[in-house]
Amino acid sequence: MAVKGKIFTKEYDKNLLSLLQTADLIETDFQSIYVDDTFQELLELVKNGKRNYIGVVNENGVLEGTISLDDLRPYMFHDRDMSVLTVRELMKVPPVVIDARNDIFSIIRIFDKSGTWYLPVNDSDARFLGFISKSAILTKYRQLLKDYS
Repeated sequence: MAVKGKIFTKEYDKNLLSLLQTADLIETDFQSIYVDDTFQELLELVKNGKRNYIGVVNENGVLEGTISLDDLRPYMFHDRDMSVLTVRELMKVPPVVIDARNDIFSIIRIFDKSGTWYLPVNDSDARFLGFISKSAILTKYRQLLKDYS
């Protein structure tokens, strides 16, 4: 198999993972909302969205927090007046933010330590780029496994 280029070294998993590029894993078709927007504006965004996570940014595009659909459920069907709520009150500060320059091995360690399935990604100026999911990493890894097996 080594002669055919099917394996690189004895550390097959590590070699396959090293082929993954962070930029290729960032899901950029995300939704974002401004930190001072209202709950009603957030609900409109959710109605038209396809994702479970929303990035909360300031006017400079810097990530302030995230909101998941799970975070919203208690508020969506509540009887009290939600018009006074802002996104800032509903968002959560993510446990970790990935830097787009991180390599795949550090990203996997971050996922392992954080215990989450989605993490936001910032560029070098702390502007929000999107999310990386464990699912995306696993999908790309499985594709590489097929390609090199």
